[in-house]
Amino acid sequence: MAGANPCVKYSMFIFNFMFLFFIGLFPILLMQLTAGILAAKFKPETERALKATLRESAQLLSQTNEKGRKFQKTMVTFQKEFKCCGLISGAADWGRNFEEAYESCKCSSPSDSCITYTGRYVYKQTCEPVIRASVSNHLDIVIGLSFGLAAVEVLGMVFSMILFCQIEKR
Repeated sequence: MAGANPCVKYSMFIFNFMFLFFIGLFPILLMQLTAGILAAKFKPETERALKATLRESAQLLSQTNEKGRKFQKTMVTFQKEFKCCGLISGAADWGRNFEEAYESCKCSSPSDSCITYTGRYVYKQTCEPVIRASVSNHLDIVIGLSFGLAAVEVLGMVFSMILFCQIEKR
């Protein structure tokens, strides 16, 4: 083998590499297509489960235990950022805890996006549609990326097989 032509060694390396590339890319392609198909198929069930989870979480806003306090802290931050109030029933979701969360629900001035709750202006929109839209958009991105990258991977596999067959003919 010491006197073997370096071009033959190099072509054998490429030959093996193309075959391994194809074999390695194939399971990735299958997993990616599976993820995209499952995300597309179960999107309605995901949205139903999210809605049920949000209904359960709305109860945490009026609680005074540790779990409720953690969730309330997160919701205060969320409400400030997305200009919404409560999850399902608006400011009423906060119950007796409304005074602590008022600043995050507060509308700066009366407008179409504000309502009056206990004599104060708060955001009319609840946070549920904002959260549902965000989850739906992220699922759409996962689906699009899965199928878009799968197309690129199929092209890579086709080109690797073309090179594999061309080298094998030599």
